[in-house]
Amino acid sequence: LSACGPNQRDCASPQVACAGLVTGFGGIETGINRQAWLALQDAKSSGLLDLVDYIETADTRDRQANIAYFAGGDYDIIVTVGEGIADSTLAVASGNPGILFVTVQPSHETTDTPENVVRLQYREENAGFLAGAAAAMLTRTERVAAICEARFVDYVERYCEGFAAGAKSVDSAVHASVIY
Repeated sequence: LSACGPNQRDCASPQVACAGLVTGFGGIETGINRQAWLALQDAKSSGLLDLVDYIETADTRDRQANIAYFAGGDYDIIVTVGEGIADSTLAVASGNPGILFVTVQPSHETTDTPENVVRLQYREENAGFLAGAAAAMLTRTERVAAICEARFVDYVERYCEGFAAGAKSVDSAVHASVIY
């Protein structure tokens, strides 16, 4: 009966391009995890990849094992998402120089990065600045606000402080509230 099933892709084959996504925590349905997953699906739809798969990290202690799963499965590209997973990505990458690793939104700290690792970093404060500026242009009450997840999460704080700066840059009379 297995012959009647779907064609299995062999990632060890040089003719098959495989990519796996590992979330730093949580599912692929929201935020930057979703954006990374959609990008991999686009690459598959465009014919750049033959197989894309993901692992949603439920326990942060499993990050390195999740990454190693794809490395052991002969995946060509492994994408990881989030600040917290960067160290695990670098650990697995150092032992697998033939695999390309893409770490999306790692910490902004400078780290020695192996040649097989690409770091995609976004300046959250720039995005927050634009959102704050847009809010200041639209307000009719000279009041705008950003409700932010948690101050202790660096990228959240950068975004939210950028929001306040963007609002003030448009109109210094605008009262920009940032609530954590």
